[in-house]
Amino acid sequence: MNAKRLIRILQRKWALEGASSLLLLCLRIFAIGLPLLILYVWADALLALPEATRRVWNLLLPALVIGLSLIGLRPPGRLADLALRLDRYRKDRRRTISCALDLCEDAGTSPPLHQSMRRAALSDGETALKATPVHALVPFRALGLALLVGIAAAFIARGLARAHPEATDIVLARLRNPSADIAPWTRLQFEFLPENPTVVYGEDIQLGVRIHNGLPEHPVQLRTRIGGIERDAGCFREREDTFSQRIEQVTQPVEYCFTVGRIRSEWRRVELQVLPRVTAARVSLAPPEYSGFPSRAFSFGEQGIEALRGAAVTLEVQSNRPLSGGELSLVGPETTSRIRATLNDEGHAVFKWKLEEDAELAVQLNDIQGNRMARPLSGVQRVRTDQRPVAVITEPPRFALATPETRLPLKGYASDDIGVTRLSLVRGMPGFIDRATVLWEGTPQRRRDFTDELPLDAIGVEPGQTLELYLETRDYRPDSPETGVSEMVRIQIITTEEYALQLRNREKLDGFRRRFAISSAILTEVAEAYRELHEILQGNPSIEEVDAALAATAEVMRRAAEVFEALEEDFPIYDLESAAAESLANLRGHFQEQASELQAMSHRDMDLDQKVERMAAAFLDRRDQHREHEDFAEQFIKVGELLEQTTAFQRLIQRQEALEREFARHAYSLPPEERDRLRRLERQQRALREELREWIETTRQRADALPNEFEGLRDQVHEMLQGLQEAEAEAFMEAAANAAGNEANRQAWQMARAALEALRNPPGDPQEGGDGDGDGDNDFGRMCRGQGGSGGLGNAPGIGNSLDQLLNALRNAMGSGSGAQPGGSGGGPGGFSDDGYAVRGSSTLDIPMLGPNRHNFDLPRGQDVEGYALGQGRGGARRVDQRHGPSPQPTGEEALSADDIRIRQSPERYREAIRAFFDLSTE
Repeated sequence: MNAKRLIRILQRKWALEGASSLLLLCLRIFAIGLPLLILYVWADALLALPEATRRVWNLLLPALVIGLSLIGLRPPGRLADLALRLDRYRKDRRRTISCALDLCEDAGTSPPLHQSMRRAALSDGETALKATPVHALVPFRALGLALLVGIAAAFIARGLARAHPEATDIVLARLRNPSADIAPWTRLQFEFLPENPTVVYGEDIQLGVRIHNGLPEHPVQLRTRIGGIERDAGCFREREDTFSQRIEQVTQPVEYCFTVGRIRSEWRRVELQVLPRVTAARVSLAPPEYSGFPSRAFSFGEQGIEALRGAAVTLEVQSNRPLSGGELSLVGPETTSRIRATLNDEGHAVFKWKLEEDAELAVQLNDIQGNRMARPLSGVQRVRTDQRPVAVITEPPRFALATPETRLPLKGYASDDIGVTRLSLVRGMPGFIDRATVLWEGTPQRRRDFTDELPLDAIGVEPGQTLELYLETRDYRPDSPETGVSEMVRIQIITTEEYALQLRNREKLDGFRRRFAISSAILTEVAEAYRELHEILQGNPSIEEVDAALAATAEVMRRAAEVFEALEEDFPIYDLESAAAESLANLRGHFQEQASELQAMSHRDMDLDQKVERMAAAFLDRRDQHREHEDFAEQFIKVGELLEQTTAFQRLIQRQEALEREFARHAYSLPPEERDRLRRLERQQRALREELREWIETTRQRADALPNEFEGLRDQVHEMLQGLQEAEAEAFMEAAANAAGNEANRQAWQMARAALEALRNPPGDPQEGGDGDGDGDNDFGRMCRGQGGSGGLGNAPGIGNSLDQLLNALRNAMGSGSGAQPGGSGGGPGGFSDDGYAVRGSSTLDIPMLGPNRHNFDLPRGQDVEGYALGQGRGGARRVDQRHGPSPQPTGEEALSADDIRIRQSPERYREAIRAFFDLSTE
């Protein structure tokens, strides 16, 4: 009985311990789970946890609470384990309870002593078991702690729920059902604008929201959901608390909400309203038959409905809905008309009408359910008036000079939007009746170009008259044709003498120098070709070498004949050129004959060496006959280079005059702000002194290079230079510059005036007392001051007159001529480039001229004739830009076209770009 009682007592202890452990587990679950739930709720309220996160935590949180609750919890185990724990609690080394439990299982057949000891052990175990306190089995401290924590958490949860009931309900609902579409809690309140949005199918809608209870700390975005796919778009701030975004071309229901960071509003739905709407519209225009314009079709709105009056218009409209009809209204300034739609086989609405006046149009469609378009399709139509035809003359330019023998080049075009049928050239003169010549007449053409020539001698013009030309064209319109007229072109007729004077003004000495250089270079090349051919034949050449040498020499002759033919046919502008015309013709014929003979020769000819020697001797004889003209040309060039110094000296005087006037302005007063100007005048005076020194040195060198025939002119030059030295012009310039540097403004003016007087009237000048026949006469000094002519320099025929012609051209070029001839007037060179008052002299040298041929030769460097070029003119003359490079350019003298004139009026560095842009041919 003791054993059974001991087991019952132990079982009651085991049950008590198990109940206390279960109670502790429940309290721990409550104490741990409730705070974690509060944190979970708080996290969702603050972070608006996404659905996936809430699903995961809904699974992890119970496991985490149970796991934490089981930590340190004692399992009930077996009765033996309970007995052992109680012995350990009592610190009983004899393990009285455990031994008693073990003896309960012993059999009753043991000896009496053993039975007695067993009863004693059971009795001791029962006594020890009854003496064990309850707290050894029940963890009162753990139970109390868990209960305390649970109660505190419950109070906190209760307080939060009462303080924020709405937030609590929202968050708990989101946590209970993560898949439910519940917006996270936020203190912000979203007011949807509009409250219940609707949109017509395919139209745009603007969705907005007004946020209350504070301003958002993050950008506001519109989130849309279509077919389960969500997209975000940033909103525009309309006001401080209002935001909006537009959804374009809505064709299916759209769910939307507004988000601010992690929070969002509830989802709303945009209701779709299906109304008829234009999805495509195409216009077909058929212009009137007389216009000849092709029909065209385009999308409505891509370009305006614009055509001539009477054009047939067809508008085909396609809708997103089946149609039952439609109407087109045309509202003009005077009338309003309405056109009913015709439905074609595809169900599209078709409208047809005639274009009669400007009007605004509106298209309204009806679907099969009777719904009308939310907004009509609108547009405008315009009646295009027939434009007046345009006529343009591109050649000749607006104003030009021409000789009576010129074949005037004509070039231009006429254009019209419908077409021109006639093109006439009208010419007239003041005091005469205009006369028209039909250049073309035929079927209408949008553009008609023409190129022609007008021989001036055939119409009987005379020098001094002004020929006026313009184009007249007519377009094609049945009711009332329009007429167009070009701008007038005026051609002033001049004599050949005036034409030659203008060419001299443009070329001066450069053209003659180039012509002389190329003729001398050609003669030298021919002589060198004969020498090389002779050396080859004297050796032991092969057959191929002989034939190649003959062909090369024949090519040299051919080019020489071409150049001398151009020189012969050129219009002479100097008397020396006229005197050399016969000699040039002889050389040209000689070169042509020798080229033909050399081409006919080959290695098979007998006595080839003797033939070549005879040809070379004949050439040298012709060259010696021409040597006299070359000597005259060389004399003319050397004297001409010296005459160029006379106009350079005139420019020095004019610039010193400008400086003296500037010094005079500040002679008696020099405000502080004008001191910088005095420094500038100092620099200009020093620069002018250096130019005078260079002029003296260059003039002395050119005078020393004069031929012996001009010894008197050389003496005059030295006398002039000696007079300048005695007048101390350089010293006065230096003194003026030093005075300006020291701010002695009055002294600077006096020295500048003295320098000017020294330049104007040096000792030995005729104005100093010479009478024109005595020692005071100095032709070179007078020429340096723009007075008199060359004085008949030179005894060779034509040199004296040619020098007078050159001197007059040099003076005309700088605008110091008498002005009696074209080009003889114009302003001076102006001031310095850095004084702010520099003015370039005006001149008529840039006026296009038309007349006899005048080539402008240009040689490569070193006077090498290899690769030389010459241009063939069309009876005209023009300026040739020598800055294209050292290689020769085709320089035929021909009239400039209007496009060329416009390009030349542009800065040089932009000309090639302008040509490329307007697709103009380069020269």
